[in-house]
Amino acid sequence: MIPLMKDAFLNEEETKEALARFIRETPKLSMDRTCREFEETFARYQGRQDAILFNSGGSANLALLQALKNLGRLRDGDHVGFSSLTWSTNTMPIIQMGLHPVALDCDLRTLNTMSHHLEERCRDVKLKAFFVTNVLGLTGDLDHIRDLCDQQGIILLEDNCESLGTELPAGKAGNFSLAASFSFFVAHHMSTIEGGMICTDDQDLGEMLRIVRANGWTAI
Repeated sequence: MIPLMKDAFLNEEETKEALARFIRETPKLSMDRTCREFEETFARYQGRQDAILFNSGGSANLALLQALKNLGRLRDGDHVGFSSLTWSTNTMPIIQMGLHPVALDCDLRTLNTMSHHLEERCRDVKLKAFFVTNVLGLTGDLDHIRDLCDQQGIILLEDNCESLGTELPAGKAGNFSLAASFSFFVAHHMSTIEGGMICTDDQDLGEMLRIVRANGWTAI
């Protein structure tokens, strides 16, 4: 048997010591300077304008849909497509937000939804948004999916929690959509033990995501 995860961190002991030192010495554990530095660094790495940190990738997905509803871009009962091979953290936020989930098929070769699946589904259902999951470091033909969503007026979102660092000829996974979520759960590519992120180039959405994260509070 090959274990899926041997150690929690690269350089396990040194990382744990640095983490313990940070906890002892930092004046504030949450939403402080280190958090903002991480957001800014991650946005630069991903090549997007803004990054908003959350306590998990699942929370990031839920907050993203809540923010879009707050902005009036999604409304109760809107049909939101999702990749049929995904996690509950992608489908449950759709249901929790009062939206109507619509499953889209996946390709056995890529394990991901392809543009032709989206095109076929759009013949039967008027989608307001499509929350595609980039599974296991792989993706569908995201450039064609993006173009189809633009033509159909569909809000494209990416759950990129499993595909951090994946690059296509047309660009990085997580950069084809209005916004994309990432996860820093202990078993993912990069870990903060728990944690998640949303990246976007939309200033209004980024601001609303911070409001949602703060349970409705706005910065003074």
